[in-house]
Amino acid sequence: MPLLLRFVALGAFVSLSGCSRGDRSSETADTTETGHTTASCSSFTETESAGFVVTSLGAVRGQRQDNGAWSFRGIPFAEPPTGSRRWTAPEPLTCFPDQPLDADALGAKCAQRNLFGQEEGSEDCLTLNVWAPESYRRGDARPTLVYIHGGANTSGSAGDRLDASGALLFDGRHLAADHGAVVVTIQYRLGPFGFLALPELSEENGVAGNYALLDQIAALQWVRDHIDGFGGDPEQVMVFGESAGGYNVCTLLATPAAEGLFSSAIVQSGSCAAETLAVVEAQHSEVVDQIAACQGSDPLLSCLRELPPSVLLGALPGSVELPGSPDDGLTYGAVIDGKLVAQDPLEMLRDGSQNPVPLVVGSNADEMEIPFLIPQDIVDEAGYRDWLEQTTTTWGPKAADTLQGAYPLDAFDSPQDAIAQVLTDLLFTCPARDIVRAFAEGQAGRPEPVPVWRYLFSRRARNASGEVLPAIHTAELRYVFGTLVDGVDPVTPIDESLARSMGARWVGLSASGEPTASVPWPEYELERESYLEFGDSEQVGDKLRNARCDAWATVRGG
Repeated sequence: MPLLLRFVALGAFVSLSGCSRGDRSSETADTTETGHTTASCSSFTETESAGFVVTSLGAVRGQRQDNGAWSFRGIPFAEPPTGSRRWTAPEPLTCFPDQPLDADALGAKCAQRNLFGQEEGSEDCLTLNVWAPESYRRGDARPTLVYIHGGANTSGSAGDRLDASGALLFDGRHLAADHGAVVVTIQYRLGPFGFLALPELSEENGVAGNYALLDQIAALQWVRDHIDGFGGDPEQVMVFGESAGGYNVCTLLATPAAEGLFSSAIVQSGSCAAETLAVVEAQHSEVVDQIAACQGSDPLLSCLRELPPSVLLGALPGSVELPGSPDDGLTYGAVIDGKLVAQDPLEMLRDGSQNPVPLVVGSNADEMEIPFLIPQDIVDEAGYRDWLEQTTTTWGPKAADTLQGAYPLDAFDSPQDAIAQVLTDLLFTCPARDIVRAFAEGQAGRPEPVPVWRYLFSRRARNASGEVLPAIHTAELRYVFGTLVDGVDPVTPIDESLARSMGARWVGLSASGEPTASVPWPEYELERESYLEFGDSEQVGDKLRNARCDAWATVRGG
């Protein structure tokens, strides 16, 4: 599997008859006071009103937020992928489980072993959350943003929290209230439940290993079919994701089945890595063969589907893959199966055969400046050199020489700072360049080229003690979502201004296909290679860390 770090981001009176999933016996047509007519899973007489939305799956009741926005949380978008549905494509939901659905709580996390090694969540987890502006109305045609969370495709959820405050990190109420957008956050199957690839599954389904991707497509189909009722525009859908979520966005760009489901996209600290079905099937089969409870079982899949989630999480753990680190689990991601993912996503960008939507790609300046991921016992040049040699053994004996020239220790405050930048560029800065270059190459010479933009997030805030906080992995998310929280870090006017601008640009991409705001953001072009830096102010630069990424290209032979 290509090297890739995919981290967790460190969520009126009505008279109705009952309904259960899969039961459409009481389906009738209803007309609301807005003139909307829809098939409903239950017969009722109530009309749509603020915080009460009628869909073809039933009615949904939301909650008003403290800033006036409306939230609708924990809405199921597919049947539970449990029992015989484990490792199958998500089945369309035919009816909400409750009528009306009180959408007042986040759905369960998808079954996972989190970064602390704890097992949590449920297989019954295919839910999404919607935030709408206070004054939303059906048919408003507001720009719609759909977010895919990170977590190495093995952990995390739409309900991830800010550590110190417990506040929801991916809280769409700020984008809804401040920018007039409709925001959707989604859940998808993780780890072995979302990505297991075996020959037996390929034979059964025709595809294997991409169930999480199918979940994301199902959620986007739900948005296409139902977001109008929340004031959103199904023709103005921007899909964005961070880390593994950004990686999944790139895969969606290269997935024909997702064509037409979104009109623009953003990859935040992601990649376009993918592996062939043959390689993944071999890796996964080797591990599955060691599951004692199913050895000799025929059919194998029946046995595997009967195993408790905890057994599969224990037998098939996911890992965050870092160069030079021991392989302590499987990495999970897109599988080039020749059908759902027909080709390598990066190559599809390069030949221009991806879904043709405007794209923004970016990364953070100090992604890997995270102490527990950096060896703290390296104190001098000799130790730094040893680390470079151990880290680059895959790429041959001259790799350490090349990188030591690109990252001389005397250019940094400490060996730890140097190591952090080596890894930041390998895992994030240079993959971002790969994506924008490939995309621009695929559009070169076309009569109507699709635009691509690049950014760098470099804002270094301070905590309550005055300590400078580097722009690490996930740092930009609080600015994009506007979830800056007093008491976690002092929120300065610079932070507030930056958050307003980033939110406006993200919403602008959905609304117009351009991330517009006060400071111009030039499109990325192969000759100039422009990018916008989100720091203490917004500034345009060119050729971001090109010399270092050229060194990495030499080392990796690409």
